[in-house]
Amino acid sequence: ALLSPGKAVLTVDASSTQILTANKAACALLGVMGTQVGSKRLCDFLVMKKGQYALADADVDKAGEVVVIAGKVMDLIDSDGEVVPVSVWVRKLDSDSEPRCLVVMEPVQRTTAAVTFDAAKGQILTADKSLAVLCGYSEGSDLEGTPITDIIPSLVLPPAEDGVLKTVRK
Repeated sequence: ALLSPGKAVLTVDASSTQILTANKAACALLGVMGTQVGSKRLCDFLVMKKGQYALADADVDKAGEVVVIAGKVMDLIDSDGEVVPVSVWVRKLDSDSEPRCLVVMEPVQRTTAAVTFDAAKGQILTADKSLAVLCGYSEGSDLEGTPITDIIPSLVLPPAEDGVLKTVRK
């Protein structure tokens, strides 16, 4: 498949996340010159709000190598300190030498929405305007009474007697 010329494409060392190569779009997104990129590590740009590297525990295997990531939205902090949400794809490259990964990043627009629903009935009680707009409605009140699974089909509601499991809370 051909990549869009606007997508940031990098090759990184899978163990250290040292940037080995980067296209012009990647340099622009990171806010660095092409000559500076080789001295940078990708994990220094992808930082979570808690101050931990985004390419940490969950995205690194036991051997310390980056695992495959598909479309995960992360906060990228460029060299000027500006935070840009990006969708990140990582694929390990087959190589006889050092482990390498191909990384593709693309800026995305992040929208946060809120909804409350009756877990027993699965019906929406309240929704904010952001959720309404995401779902094609004008106001949050337009969603009241709608089954939450109509909006989030993959949502599995726990049986009422079990309460909300820790793995379901977000």
